[in-house]
Amino acid sequence: METPLVTTASKWITTQPRYPGDLFHNFDLYYPKPDYTDDYWKAQHINAETMASFESRSKWAYINQAMFYASASSGRAAYDMARRYPEKILIGSRKFTTPDDEQFMTIQCLKSALDSNALMGPFVLAQNYRDNMIAAGIAAQNLTDPRTGERNVYIVGPPHREAFIRSLKQYPTLLRGAGYEDATFEIHFWGPFCTFDVTHGIYSGDHAWSRNAAMEKASALATQYGVPLISMYRSGRGCAVVDIYNQSISPLDQAWEDARHIVDVVGQTVRFNGSDYFFRTEAAVMLLLTRFLYDDYVRNGTGDLVPSLMDPAVKAHYASPGEIEKMDILKRHMLPYMANFCNWPTLHRALNNDPALKAYWEENVIPHYGQMDNKAETEAKILSYLPRGGCADQDLMKKVSELRDPRSKSVFMSSSNENAQFAKPPMSQGLHEEAFSSEYDPLIFNDRNFARLNATSNPNQDPSPTHYSFEQSAAIMVLAGFRNKGLVPFDAPRTLLFLDGASQGEMPKKFREDKGVSHPSEMGAIFDVLSRGGENFAESVGEENAANLKDLTRRMMFHPSFELWRKKHGVGNIIPVSDFSAAFAQFEGRREATNTEVHEAIDARGSMKITSATSEATVRRYIAVEAQGIVIPSGDIDERSYRYITDGVLATIGKTPRPNSGGKYQFEFFLKSSGDDQIKKLDLADLIILVGLQVKSDLEKKTPAKLKDRYVSMARLLNIYEYLIDPAQRNQVYKRDSLSGADSQKSIIDWKQVDPDFSEFITYTPTFDISIFDKDEEYQKFSNNTLDLQTYLFDPVQKSKLVQMIWAWMVAAPIKVREIGKDMPTRGNLLARAIKDFDDRDLIDLPSEYRDAKKWWEGMNARQRKEFFEQGTIHLQGPAVDVR
Repeated sequence: METPLVTTASKWITTQPRYPGDLFHNFDLYYPKPDYTDDYWKAQHINAETMASFESRSKWAYINQAMFYASASSGRAAYDMARRYPEKILIGSRKFTTPDDEQFMTIQCLKSALDSNALMGPFVLAQNYRDNMIAAGIAAQNLTDPRTGERNVYIVGPPHREAFIRSLKQYPTLLRGAGYEDATFEIHFWGPFCTFDVTHGIYSGDHAWSRNAAMEKASALATQYGVPLISMYRSGRGCAVVDIYNQSISPLDQAWEDARHIVDVVGQTVRFNGSDYFFRTEAAVMLLLTRFLYDDYVRNGTGDLVPSLMDPAVKAHYASPGEIEKMDILKRHMLPYMANFCNWPTLHRALNNDPALKAYWEENVIPHYGQMDNKAETEAKILSYLPRGGCADQDLMKKVSELRDPRSKSVFMSSSNENAQFAKPPMSQGLHEEAFSSEYDPLIFNDRNFARLNATSNPNQDPSPTHYSFEQSAAIMVLAGFRNKGLVPFDAPRTLLFLDGASQGEMPKKFREDKGVSHPSEMGAIFDVLSRGGENFAESVGEENAANLKDLTRRMMFHPSFELWRKKHGVGNIIPVSDFSAAFAQFEGRREATNTEVHEAIDARGSMKITSATSEATVRRYIAVEAQGIVIPSGDIDERSYRYITDGVLATIGKTPRPNSGGKYQFEFFLKSSGDDQIKKLDLADLIILVGLQVKSDLEKKTPAKLKDRYVSMARLLNIYEYLIDPAQRNQVYKRDSLSGADSQKSIIDWKQVDPDFSEFITYTPTFDISIFDKDEEYQKFSNNTLDLQTYLFDPVQKSKLVQMIWAWMVAAPIKVREIGKDMPTRGNLLARAIKDFDDRDLIDLPSEYRDAKKWWEGMNARQRKEFFEQGTIHLQGPAVDVR
């Protein structure tokens, strides 16, 4: 689907701010600075930006997307750690200084100064992760759409994004060691999301003490004040800044909390080896300067701001004399304070990159040097006011002399609040698990499709991250981008996969039938542009059909006629399969700014090509670990979609390990009917009928086409059906204890945990007199294709009987060869006529009769195969009920 993030490297590579206060692109705030002439930086920025585009595309349907401003790797905890180990920090500060500068305290690149595992992990990351997740969960239950009252805001916080980027560091083929504090991560992966997609900024806890949050909040600030360039990028969408209780935060309170951070940090000395050292917080100072600069722009009528694009909170601020007066008070305290205590060489290097901020410093800050009140009194005045969304940290509370109704403010949450706050925990998705790990392999029918993307390794073993093929590396990048990394909307937490595509649906079906083409896979080969001109499928139908299905996706998400369906099933997002194909197509592009092919950024072995197997493996694993359902359009189904349907069934019956909270068994199927806005929920019977009738048509042809995907899917669906109808035999596995010799048994599928709707049809299964079933008139009509199927699709009893007839025709009924009057040593048309297309991996976990049929087929010579399989030489004799 189209996405607000439409950037390319040629637009995003700039070493200087694009507007006053653009901190993402002020390279003197980073260490080391990016050098896009170096191959390392080329690869870094291309991969980071490519993944940002995937992530933005995956969240296209979330109208409201929130950035949770808080601390993960920094914050108050990081400053405490720096004070405990000043020697390491002072040595590290030399990276940022010039020879004539002094040593100073800083939390920039803290992870490189301190031991990440022993210190950063337990004392910074774990504490911040706990508190942030609690506060983000509270926000998820409070942020609502003002038009509908629904809690439909998608929230991304530091624990999600930083854990995600850390997890990718284990793959040297992708990010070449980039970390969450590196410039390419901030600028090219995270910056676009904050700039293009975010519609809400949420203040919580010690957000002002987060160095990276300053960059993020600067983007929201420019949006709120109507900076034209930002508005153009965002198509005029605003950015509301609120606390975790969904209360708007005024520009005054936003600025005051930044000031509280500055005086708290800069005002404290660290004693080491008999000398005093001070903290520097350059990004926070530049953010506060930008706030003051924009305030002057509005009040003086200068600067390039568009009043009509300003946020309502900004307009309300300037309509309040009291707010303006307090902003003047803040300036009166902070301008002299920054002139006297923040006049750092490291700050001036960054100011030199931003002409507007440099001019503001020279005209409004420098003149106050030496002109300030008592330092302690200034700090006390700043810290005495607790803004909305402010941090009520215990250390700061000692200095606070006056609080303004603290109960209505967002405060730093502790773990003791978790149970009290969460009547229902929000669903967290994506996070940082490596989804292609064997830990998340399906528990049955595991055909190792990801491992087989690496032709140089043994597919029976997990490939090493240091030896991934190009296809495997690309699959990891796309899947990582498409997995939602955050808290999904509270009232609409479910993401569905839509099986769209050029050859899916009603239009391809009609085109195929009009042209006399049996199988969808043959259309492209038969109707090519050179031989048939205007009959070319892509030009005649494919492009229009693909566009129509994209429009249908948008309609399902936003049109009022689908509103009841969305609410009933909690649908918050729909991802079309074509978006995965579009994502993989990005590896074929070129970055003009660096004269680099995108695929060159992945340092992996193997051919630099994306194949259909790459996309299939990625979508299938997305179904296993992320999606909560599949929507199927009526009409033709392309070949790979049969695999997708089967994998969705595995998620439905709990046979895929799901990393998401509460994700196991939570999977549904839907069919979008043609000609109306009705969407029908499907059960196992519906899926067997949907696939079975097509497979029956395929196998009845004189020479069945090689349509392995649909044949294998049919076999697996029928095997699951047998688990349901014969639980005592098919659905049990037995294990003997090696010491005691005692036998134990376990169900393969715990049907009690599965959605009751999925298997409810079995309660309507009629009892047949088996001795006369082969003479049953209905079954004979079904076998001969004269049965009126319409009467069997809506009545539960009839639907159940149709499934039983499909099962019998496919795998249960004995087959007799007419010419020699002899039963074949296998049963059912699927085993007799399709088994030749199965390979060893397709046979995994299928009953032994499939392997026996395969062995029988391989033992025949060409003459025998022709005799058995020419049209009319075999027929079903009747169903067998013993499936053991």
